Amino acid sequence: MVTSKSSAGSNPLTELILQQLRANVASEPSSEVDDLSEPISVPGYGAEHVLAAHLIGLALAPHFQSLNELATTTQFIAITVRTTEDAGLMASVLKVVLSASGAIVEPQYQLRAQDKYPIFIGSGSRIDERLRLAADAGRRGLPVVWLYDPEASAPAQFTTVADVIVDASTLTRDMLAAAFVEFFGRMPANFSDLGSPSKLAASDLALHFRRGRSPEACVDSLKSLMPKEPVKQVDRARLQDQHGYGEARVWGLELAQDFEIWRRGQLSWEEVDHRSVLLAGPPGTGKTSFAGLLAGTLHVPLIASSVAEWNTQDYLSGTLKKMRMVFNEAMEKAPCVLLVDELDGISSRQSISGRYAEYWTQIVNLMLELVTQATTTPGLVLVGATNYVERIDPALTRSGRLDHTIIMKLPSSDEITAILAHYAGSSIAKKELRTLAPKLQGKTGADIEKLVRAARATARRAGRPFSISALHQQVPGVFEKLPPEVRRRIATYRAGQVVVAQALDMMDVAAEEIVDFSGTLSRTLEAGHVPTGQDYNDAIAVLMAGRAAEEILFGGASLLGVGSNYSDLALATAWARQIETRSGLGEAGLVDLEDPVLRTILPAAIVGSVRRRLDAAIARASGILLDRREEMEAIVAATVRGAGLAAPQPPRRVLN
Repeated sequence: MVTSKSSAGSNPLTELILQQLRANVASEPSSEVDDLSEPISVPGYGAEHVLAAHLIGLALAPHFQSLNELATTTQFIAITVRTTEDAGLMASVLKVVLSASGAIVEPQYQLRAQDKYPIFIGSGSRIDERLRLAADAGRRGLPVVWLYDPEASAPAQFTTVADVIVDASTLTRDMLAAAFVEFFGRMPANFSDLGSPSKLAASDLALHFRRGRSPEACVDSLKSLMPKEPVKQVDRARLQDQHGYGEARVWGLELAQDFEIWRRGQLSWEEVDHRSVLLAGPPGTGKTSFAGLLAGTLHVPLIASSVAEWNTQDYLSGTLKKMRMVFNEAMEKAPCVLLVDELDGISSRQSISGRYAEYWTQIVNLMLELVTQATTTPGLVLVGATNYVERIDPALTRSGRLDHTIIMKLPSSDEITAILAHYAGSSIAKKELRTLAPKLQGKTGADIEKLVRAARATARRAGRPFSISALHQQVPGVFEKLPPEVRRRIATYRAGQVVVAQALDMMDVAAEEIVDFSGTLSRTLEAGHVPTGQDYNDAIAVLMAGRAAEEILFGGASLLGVGSNYSDLALATAWARQIETRSGLGEAGLVDLEDPVLRTILPAAIVGSVRRRLDAAIARASGILLDRREEMEAIVAATVRGAGLAAPQPPRRVLN
């Protein structure tokens, strides 16, 4: 008959517990069992006891290497279970395997001399009496085991002083398979039809395992409790289509090659070297998005969790239980990618001491056990993510665990341009996209993809073609971070220039054009048009319109548009001086005042004429803005709300 000595998911402590159960059955007068390696096949112990043994063994294995260690301990042990019924099952198993140590379940009134290993179940009405008996055991140097369902009621007074807190509430498919072998002597042919038992209690399965029926019939009756959920495959982004993930992208693509060979059965999982990775780097470098892309590349589900999520549990037992649930789910759903984010939330044992040392030691020990199990599970790829790699316990990064560390960096300017080009397609020239790259420093590839998608949607809904302007509009700049009143002042200045430019036919205006309006006009010569004196006067009026708008809406001007050789005032002054001194169109008439002799004689006259020309320009701009004040204020309001500001496309009349 098939034995369970090498059953999947078992460990030495579990096997010792099962052997003790078999020995107990063999010692019963009615038993015909004479081989302790044979399955338990007589009345008295059923599949539910086998499952209870596996749950206890898996939970206690990190703390006790043998039954002797468990039998001779003096520690207080708290064990969380799925239901109170499961607590009873496990208590009966522990009573058998610890009988020689004086185990007693639910002692009454007082501990007798032979009661050297008290086991309590739940809390209930006798909680005070149980706590008194536990305290008595402690005074006598005896161990105590307390099994309880934390959702029913937890013995808080006991768990706060427990030396060991473990979770034994989550069944796995491996445990269920072991129960079939133990009870029936073989695996059912239709075992793959069952889903996950992780939400069931061991006691839920007792009625389904019966003599006189086949294991296949047992599976059929269990299907209602454990329906198999088909894995839905959806089209997702893949690493092949991404830029900006550096070494991590290379690692993922290499894994994808081996993964496909393994999937075809041409490579064993032990030969796949890229089975786990630790991604380290500052927030926003794409660590979590990489895990999703990796899952899409491998065409497997992504199971995502985080240490922060585990630590939200009320007690240590809840944290340990959550950790097991996440890893068990991943191992059952393999092939898959398991992401454990914020891994630095598990303190390194080297950095802790004092009252919290035992707490964190239990978490780290369980994490080491789970990571080892995960990395040996065929098809399971483990991705850890951390912002602080130096805080990771060194044992987690040793060979066979998260033994490959990749430092994640944000995309460079060239990589950003490549990412933009990939998602924008051929509709926008790469040289235009390069101008946007500096504004996207600090963004991940996923952020940029989202930005392009939003820009396309905005342009589509507005009935406009997708353009560089649509992309620029999606990028929040310094302007959006300013206080509302400052934004209103800047918006007023820019809106004044736009309204006047429209009125004077100085530019084509695209409603989606960006906020990077510098206040200057292109000075390149447009084919087919020679600039005239009127062109210069119109251009100066546009440059001075920002100042005029401030005076209208705020009652005075600010220092916007002044203070540098390239400011609006400097450019307007240069153009006014050009008219007055070089064009023959100024107040002095048909004369070139840039002649070296005249330039030394007439400086004051030149200043006066330039100033009068600038005054005339601002007066002209003010008149236009007063006539179109409602339009100007609407642009200001829209800009302050973040809707963007109309700004010039190539001017119809340009100045050289």
